[in-house]
Amino acid sequence: MEKGGGLRMRAAKRGQVLEDYRHYLKYAKAFSEASIKAYLADLRGWLDHCHIKEEESILPACSLPAARNWLAQLRAEGQSNTTIARKIAALRAFSKWAKQNQVVETDFAKQLRTPKTAKNLPHLLSIDQAKQLLAWCESQADNDAVMARDWAIFELIYATGARVGEICALLPEDIDFEARTVRLWGKGSKERIVPFSPQAAKALRFYLQAARGELQKSASSDALFLGAQGGAVSERIVRGRLHRACALAGVPDLGPHGLRHSMASHMLEGGADLRVIQEMLGHSALSTTQRYTHVDAHRIIGAYQQAFPRA
Repeated sequence: MEKGGGLRMRAAKRGQVLEDYRHYLKYAKAFSEASIKAYLADLRGWLDHCHIKEEESILPACSLPAARNWLAQLRAEGQSNTTIARKIAALRAFSKWAKQNQVVETDFAKQLRTPKTAKNLPHLLSIDQAKQLLAWCESQADNDAVMARDWAIFELIYATGARVGEICALLPEDIDFEARTVRLWGKGSKERIVPFSPQAAKALRFYLQAARGELQKSASSDALFLGAQGGAVSERIVRGRLHRACALAGVPDLGPHGLRHSMASHMLEGGADLRVIQEMLGHSALSTTQRYTHVDAHRIIGAYQQAFPRA
């Protein structure tokens, strides 16, 4: 029996089942709190649709017809295929776990079909736009501790392709200035060592020497990047600050994930091997990284249309 399981069919009350599944996601799967919250929200939506209360058994909802009825309701409400696909993934994962842990007799969601979703290319900055954004941040860092922190964060995301959650979780000892590398903890608590640029090193040194002390309070966090109140800066704050910086720097609006995508695209344009980019981004599958070949395709198509006589 898997860690986090242990409920029997006759005792499959909603509240306890979800708590047991949360424990499994956290400790057996090492999911982030944000991922766990999203999974459980989708499952609660399914159980609410089936009118299952906290102290009631979930078994009446655990059937393929009940699951399909819920999905039909989501479509009737106008939910996008992307949203529905995510909810199906959450229900499938739960159904598989529930069967393995004898919560239900059958893997009831296994046969659910995932709707086709549009494969939108990520929003990116050009190389010049990325330079413009980071130069503006540097220009604002001298007299503003928060701006100095933002400059270091944005330089590090762009230099390493790190996820915003990985950046917010950094400790000072994760930075090796001599080797110019950072230790990141990715999905599933997987560790990877990633190099960073001289510009990122400059921004990090400035933040540590001139700004971090100003943000520290009496009960300050051990995190590398601190918020205005001394705790670890949150992902929400980083996203908001990046949106603000993009607007003030005069570049297209994007979030931390867009900056991460930009780094990958620029690495690819510069001739980096796709597997190197995969390792830097912390992708477990090369197919995830291969989406950047489609981004680069835009540039190829443009050149082809300009140069080929029959284009």
